Amino acid sequence: MFPEVALQARGTDSGAFELPIGISSPGAERGLFGKVLIKLVNVFTKKAVAVEVRKLAADLERKTLENFSGLYRLDENFKFQSFDASNPDKPYFVFLHGTASSTKGSFGDLHNTEVWSYLRQTYGDNLLAFQHESLTKSPLMNALQLVQALPPRATLHLMSQSRGGLIGDIICRFCTTDDNVRGFTTQNIERLQQEPDRNVDLQMIEALRMELMNKQIRVEKFIRSACPADGTTLASKRLDNVLNMLFNLIGIGTAWAGSPVYLAFKGLISNVISAKNDVKTLPGLEAMDTRSPFIEILNHPVSGIVIDTPLTIIAGNCKAKFNLKALLVIASKLFFLKKNDLIVDTQSMYKTPMRSGLVQVLFDEGTDVDHFSYFKNHRSRLLIKQALEAKPNTPVAGFALRSQAEQLAQERNAALGLEGGQVFKDKVTGSRPIAVVLPGIMGTNLSQDDILIWINYFGIVAGKLSRLNIDGKNIKAHSLVRTSYLDLSRQLEKQYDVVTFAFDWRLQMNESAALFNAKIQELLKYRQPIKLVAHSMGGVLVRDFIINFPDTWQQLNASVGFRLLFLGAPLGGSFRIPAVLFGEDAIIEKLNKVDIFHSKKDLLKIFAKLPGILSLLPLTTDAGNDFAEKSTWENMRDAYGVADWPLPSDTDRKTFRDYRDFINKQMPDIDFTNAVYIAGRDKPHPARIASMIPSMANSWCSLVRRKVTRA
Repeated sequence: MFPEVALQARGTDSGAFELPIGISSPGAERGLFGKVLIKLVNVFTKKAVAVEVRKLAADLERKTLENFSGLYRLDENFKFQSFDASNPDKPYFVFLHGTASSTKGSFGDLHNTEVWSYLRQTYGDNLLAFQHESLTKSPLMNALQLVQALPPRATLHLMSQSRGGLIGDIICRFCTTDDNVRGFTTQNIERLQQEPDRNVDLQMIEALRMELMNKQIRVEKFIRSACPADGTTLASKRLDNVLNMLFNLIGIGTAWAGSPVYLAFKGLISNVISAKNDVKTLPGLEAMDTRSPFIEILNHPVSGIVIDTPLTIIAGNCKAKFNLKALLVIASKLFFLKKNDLIVDTQSMYKTPMRSGLVQVLFDEGTDVDHFSYFKNHRSRLLIKQALEAKPNTPVAGFALRSQAEQLAQERNAALGLEGGQVFKDKVTGSRPIAVVLPGIMGTNLSQDDILIWINYFGIVAGKLSRLNIDGKNIKAHSLVRTSYLDLSRQLEKQYDVVTFAFDWRLQMNESAALFNAKIQELLKYRQPIKLVAHSMGGVLVRDFIINFPDTWQQLNASVGFRLLFLGAPLGGSFRIPAVLFGEDAIIEKLNKVDIFHSKKDLLKIFAKLPGILSLLPLTTDAGNDFAEKSTWENMRDAYGVADWPLPSDTDRKTFRDYRDFINKQMPDIDFTNAVYIAGRDKPHPARIASMIPSMANSWCSLVRRKVTRA
């Protein structure tokens, strides 16, 4: 992540994981920022620790909460007083604070403001603060603790900051007006049961159901600020990332060094690197992981639970400012240039379970916006006061309304990266050159019994991905994915008759090569120049066609005007495929988030049996990189740390071995005289050009290296 550190650390063996004192901003090579100096405590180390992370986290929580844990009444001086439920007929206003914080830490900026005056005047002794452990306890456990402290038939007006919003969402799910459909469905429960170490979550859900069934609590208003409703990128890989950002952001401009909270925070970060995202160690932070099963079931759009509580969302994006420049550089690397407030992805703040009540949004962006500053600026506070004053389900001036249809569309786009739609072209006039477009892996739409199964967002949401298994019957490839190949097809149509060759990417390439051979024989009859545009897996299909059907290939290769264009085709296999089969790939993460019916492991049991995907494994045969050997997979599984992770079967590995050995033997003899290869390199990641382009004995294609940078 930080090349500067890697260079500085050469020749040392300290085992330390360090953020650098000086790093280059993403725009340094363009002359925007250049070198940025940061001041961070060197607290990351991999050495063995004697004190458990959980105990250190609990110590931090006690110090942050100042030993106040539970539900309290807030007096006019923002001091905690005992809560006695003396006025149950009026609504209770409850503050829900954020991660590694407290009521004062999250909402202290409201004290002695116009918002505070309104709250005191309106709610009086019913103005409450829920102090809770946000690291060692899960949001489900927090929600249960809050509900247990509330009186029966209480009406709630909730205001949350950061992770506190997850608690509010949980309570809203259990407080719908439909007594028969509330909380979490049987499908949600079954999804959690598929995962290890979720027994406590299941117990909390049942306890919440029983508690709220008896108490009949109602949520009338909910104002949710900077909530990681869909998790946060910062917490999705390593807990030390999110803790370090919290640690530095809280300390900006303060003199807290040496304080008990500072020392407790530092001690926790020093040790948390060994804990990873263990749900048993820090369940409060694990719940903020974008991959968390809890996040998955909380937001699933077809869970059957529809919340009728209106929701007011406060979201923001941090712009550059001098004293946060260093943290912004770090955040830009951790968030991969997505909008964020240094802790939570802005897009995640918009996420919500299905709602029938009004949803409206206040988006704040500027140099005075970060995760802990939403209540500092006067502009935002005035709008928040208007939201507080408004009657439930009433639009507020200055807030944007957000429809459920808009949310579903954005969820689909976010889940599948805007992928979808169909494009099919097969009309040949016989009077123009012909361009054949072959798509990459998963770039072909598949149907079963004339019902679209890939890409079908709503089918995926409903758990229908299992229909992709290799034993599925009557599955046909019929079109290319529109969002990936429509622009290319339209551009080519200016000069060519375009033919899109859809193929079933689940199958062994040899089978699809036979169908492609028939198509080429058909096109050769038109006696027009043929151009093959083969993207990714499509290039592998062309290679296998060349090897398996040499007569047709020789005729095509000798035809007038023929040209073959490879676009990033992994002709030597791809090391991305092992990553896919261990779930460490964006497409698997997206599918796992959308499909609540299958765990990641369930999905990979399907993909690990697809011969087409296995065909793309690296064609290497050296020790440790021979993917036909069981030991290679077992070594990766041991490193991954999940003993029962699904691996390709003996039969599938043997099939791959035979396929690989045959390809390796034949490929050096291919005549690539009429071929051009375009390779790209995505700068944030190490280039693996060698895995795309195998060495060849005969004349090879022209290689054009095109540097691709993310906008």
